[in-house]
Amino acid sequence: MSSADTLFVKGLTNVSCIDYPGRIAVMLFTAGCNFRCGYCHNPSLISSAQDAFEPFASVRERLVSRRALADGVVITGGEPTIHDVLPSVIEQIHALGFPVKLDTNASMPSVLEQCLPFLDYIAVDIKTSLRRYDHVCRLPLQEISARIERSLELLRTSGKSFEIRITASPDIVDAEAIEEMLPMLVNTHVHLQQFSPAVTLDESYRSLIPYPPSRLETFAARIRTVAAACTVR
Repeated sequence: MSSADTLFVKGLTNVSCIDYPGRIAVMLFTAGCNFRCGYCHNPSLISSAQDAFEPFASVRERLVSRRALADGVVITGGEPTIHDVLPSVIEQIHALGFPVKLDTNASMPSVLEQCLPFLDYIAVDIKTSLRRYDHVCRLPLQEISARIERSLELLRTSGKSFEIRITASPDIVDAEAIEEMLPMLVNTHVHLQQFSPAVTLDESYRSLIPYPPSRLETFAARIRTVAAACTVR
């Protein structure tokens, strides 16, 4: 059994046409996350307990069967980079002939660096300004700031295609936070996403009112002053 086979997968979709730009992709969901974002729309993936999960060994066979339907794989979570075996998993998927996209919160730069040779696209979720990360993460602010900055440095020097995503949760993303985030967004492609209260990790977020579209457009206009592009979705 290879080290990759020790990764337990929470779910595998048939295909998605919206999660990997320009490709029809299979979505592979890993379990476990080192953040606790109150607005998280995948709370069932927070736990890393292995019951009811599928080992990667069997997932690999299912990926092979989808090669006629999909031309990419998206690895998402949870937070995939908390698993030390992730680089081996990505290498094996890449060897099957699939381009691979990784969704990550950028908190594990050492794992990300090992994955980069086998990645084709990366989406980084930046939650808020670095000084507010105590709202979503249990790590000391100085440590998590250094990790995220290192991950972004790796991506900028890697030659790989990547984007930054920001979910506009009103409790942690406001005009002040946007201003403080601008240095991280210089010359990047940014997606500003509407917060949805429908399904959240913290039930109190279900009564939080999302920003009106006009407010998101105001944020996006400010981001566009430094970013390569910013879309609102």
